Amino acid sequence: MYRYRNKSGGRFSFYSGILLIIWAVIIQLNSNFNIGYVLMIILGLLLVVYGKIKVRLPVPIRFFIVALSFLAFCAMLFLFVYGKRDTVTFREDALIVLGAGLRGEKPSRNLKSRLDTAVIYLEKNPTASVIVSGGKGEDETISEATAMRLYLVERGIGESRIFVEDRARSTAENFLYSKEILDQFFGEDCAVAYVTSDYHMYRADFLAKKAGLKAARYGAPLVWYLYPPAYLRELLACIHTIFIKK
Repeated sequence: MYRYRNKSGGRFSFYSGILLIIWAVIIQLNSNFNIGYVLMIILGLLLVVYGKIKVRLPVPIRFFIVALSFLAFCAMLFLFVYGKRDTVTFREDALIVLGAGLRGEKPSRNLKSRLDTAVIYLEKNPTASVIVSGGKGEDETISEATAMRLYLVERGIGESRIFVEDRARSTAENFLYSKEILDQFFGEDCAVAYVTSDYHMYRADFLAKKAGLKAARYGAPLVWYLYPPAYLRELLACIHTIFIKK
């Protein structure tokens, strides 16, 4: 019976790994390159290998793998729950929208979700200004901030409300350079909020505080089939940002 359960668990790991690899390849073909897809494929390959050799592994090693997997799952669940708790009051003076890549000169699916969420906020708070933050990647012809500004104008947001920050190449720089604009045009005591994807909220909060910003958060939803690459990438990014880079 014990050996039968081991074989069943091995088959489950094997076929789960195959599914993850296929899933990653399909969504990668329809999206910008993201390290999350690579991590998803690596995890799939590890599951395939584990499924094949599980019955030959010593019990302590199997226990360690299961425990590590459980901890990773709990950490990603925490990121998910944290990202569902918005703290905006819709009375802030300014809103920062964090960039998330382009497809050609148009916002990526992820960035479009952030911008649509920003439009909802700006319609509820018509006196707020908005800072669109994002530089130009090596494979991009215009900056993310420029594409973001054009998108917001097309959605009916007045150009006079939009400030462009087009130097940032990371979340940390999004906040650092946006703070310079806030200090120059709004003063140090202005109330600030930011929009980013819900899975990204925890790390964004950490980096906003590190940049000297006390900012409320407003999460943009992520389509369900992008959960695995997004949360895998974000988990490693959190570990690097909070525990390694500091």
